[in-house]
This record gives sequence, C-alpha cells and structure tokens, in this order.
Amino acid sequence: MSDTTEEKSAQEALSQNVRIFIFLFHHSLWSITDDTDKRARQRKNQQNSRKRKQSYLEDLEQRWSSCVRTGAQASTEMQREARRVDGENVVLRAMLRELGVLDSVIEARLIDAEHYSTGRLASMVVNV
Repeated sequence: MSDTTEEKSAQEALSQNVRIFIFLFHHSLWSITDDTDKRARQRKNQQNSRKRKQSYLEDLEQRWSSCVRTGAQASTEMQREARRVDGENVVLRAMLRELGVLDSVIEARLIDAEHYSTGRLASMVVNV
C-alpha cells in the first residue's frame, strides 16, 4: 500500500510539474506574442509619424512657394507703382518750374512735407 501511495504521490507531483511547465510555456508564448505585437505597433506608429512629418513638410513647402509667388507679385506691383509715381513727380516738377518755382524751393517744401508726415515739422513756411 505504501507503494501505491508513493506512486500516487509521485504521479500528483509529476502532474503538478506538468501543469506548471504548461503554464510557464504558455506564459512565455504570450510574452513573446506580446513583445512581437508591441514591436509591430511601434513600427506602425513610427511609419505613421514619418508620414505625418512628410505631409507637414510638403504643406510648409507649398505655403512657402505661395508666399514667394505673392511676394514677387507684390514686388513687381510696387516697382510698377514706383515708376508711375516717379514719372508723375517729373511732370509735376516741370509744371512748377514753368510757373516760376525754383528747384531749391521745391526741395525745401519736400523736406518740410517729409518732416510734417513724420511728426518732425519745424515750420511749414509757404514760399511760392
């Protein structure tokens, strides 16, 4: 009877060891699966991050190009307007000379007008 009890005890111990082994084996498989899943998620997140960064850079490049085009267009328009104003000034100076206004008087009035527009008016003397 002692052999049967010992055999039964040995079988129970073996059975317990097998259950522990199976538990540990499955647990290690889950751990490996979890690590594999985690690495796959990390790779996917990194890919998504790179895509978002690339999209953001492309958007910035498009906005920069738009600003450059707008700036070039504004610069061209300002140059055109400056040429128009310069031509107008030539005509107005010629008209003033025809009316007998000296160049020195024109220059003095322009300096006074500049001071007036910047708030540094010393005196606006009318000398026509």
